[in-house]
Amino acid sequence: MKMSPHNLNGNEKTTRASTIANDERIEPLRAQVGHARGLAPRIGVVQSFRIGEHELVEEVLSNLVALGITDLRTSISWAELQTMEGEHWYKWLIPRLAEQFNFVPCVLHTPPAQAILPRTSAPPQNPKDYADFLDVLITRFGRYFEWIQLWDQPNKISEWDRTLDPDWNVFCHMIGGAAYWMQQRGKKNAAGRHEPVRSELAAAHVRSWRDAIHRRGRHSRISGRLRGGVGRLAQDCPLCAADSRGAE
Repeated sequence: MKMSPHNLNGNEKTTRASTIANDERIEPLRAQVGHARGLAPRIGVVQSFRIGEHELVEEVLSNLVALGITDLRTSISWAELQTMEGEHWYKWLIPRLAEQFNFVPCVLHTPPAQAILPRTSAPPQNPKDYADFLDVLITRFGRYFEWIQLWDQPNKISEWDRTLDPDWNVFCHMIGGAAYWMQQRGKKNAAGRHEPVRSELAAAHVRSWRDAIHRRGRHSRISGRLRGGVGRLAQDCPLCAADSRGAE
């Protein structure tokens, strides 16, 4: 069965290049990746970059190549890409990541000018704006990726201010509409960690558009507890761990 990216070994360190920058750490990590490859067809990591971190990008990519990593998921800020600085950054970053990896963008953060309140965690005034932005993103950069992750961790107030969307209505319509349109544009959707809204997503959108379900947890627990936790939503759907830190 074909699986989506980011099936991570629970002992891998993927937060910063400094954690894997020397040979003494790279060698055991390479061995762990090789072991994980016996359990899953593709291995990937999650790594985000701030605007202007060109040197860090190159250092991380070098280390990941040394580890034999094939897939890389990184955050793309909807808000930042609306600015001149963000425009130049992602115009460089996206093709650079796609040169060496199966690149998976995770798109989040509302532009303050389009939000209910002027902050990136606030819901957009018009949920359809998210799909419209993704449509433009695919037109410009779609040749660089096959999969796309729609938002991440809305259970965290810093990522989605649920006090402004207490019934999750805006979130569900935003993600559902965007995911439908991504499929129309030929992309595969990976649902992020939507644990608090699981029932709403199931009722309103998930069964109609999911291609994969992302969960966070250690690699050894994927086939047991993690798959059981989303089994009702993803019986015929690939499951992938979004990172290796085991935050449940």
